[in-house]
Amino acid sequence: MLSATLIWSPTLQATPRTRNTNISLQEKQKYGGTLVWGVTNPPTIINPLLTTHSISMGIIDLVFNGLIRIDEKGKLEPDLAERWEISEDKLTYTFYLRKGIHFHNGEELTAVDVAYTYEQLKDPFIQSTAWSHFNVVKEIKVVNKY
Repeated sequence: MLSATLIWSPTLQATPRTRNTNISLQEKQKYGGTLVWGVTNPPTIINPLLTTHSISMGIIDLVFNGLIRIDEKGKLEPDLAERWEISEDKLTYTFYLRKGIHFHNGEELTAVDVAYTYEQLKDPFIQSTAWSHFNVVKEIKVVNKY
């Protein structure tokens, strides 16, 4: 019954709007400036360990990097890690960090920082929203600085 109602809805039968298709995909990207993002509700907390709020998550995705990211085609690609290896038994993941990445205060990102973040995700007392994804991780071991 719902699909029949939607098919006959006058809103869906309205004339489609035209859009500007003269935008060149080859235009040079511009960097810098200010991003203005309209939201219906203000963010609640900008901490990736703790938030469940969708508006906050959208901002977190713009501000924080991960070891890897998903490209526009849905494939994994390096981000903070320049590469990674997965053991044959699929139980051990080894990440190799890019060198020369710095926090906003100028301190260099190291494997100790990454391990700390993942230990926080695993800590049941912090009650991270991602805890259930990481509570199966047996150990996080720092082998060297990167």
